[in-house]
Amino acid sequence: MNPAGTVVVEVRQCSKRLYCGRALWASDKALADARHGGTPQLVGTELMRNFAPAGDRRWKGKFFIADRNQTTSGEIKLLNAEQLRVSGCAVGRLLCKSQIWTRTTRR
Repeated sequence: MNPAGTVVVEVRQCSKRLYCGRALWASDKALADARHGGTPQLVGTELMRNFAPAGDRRWKGKFFIADRNQTTSGEIKLLNAEQLRVSGCAVGRLLCKSQIWTRTTRR
């Protein structure tokens, strides 16, 4: 779950070496933001694509930012059994953001 508690993402293996993640649940605000940004159907949308191993507990791939209708490069790092650090940059390396996502049982 993202830090705001507005989106739940299921991370799963999508091929032998790659991981992907799709939105399982989203709050009304997240759904509205995504629609406003050009993503009509947030739940079910793949938000993490082709994350490949990139070192110690790290993976690199692409994030789809639903409320901006953009895809950007990113990295996830497994911090512990309950948390991931999710980082990505848009517009080259100028607009970067990092979040801590937490494991949840919410679906």
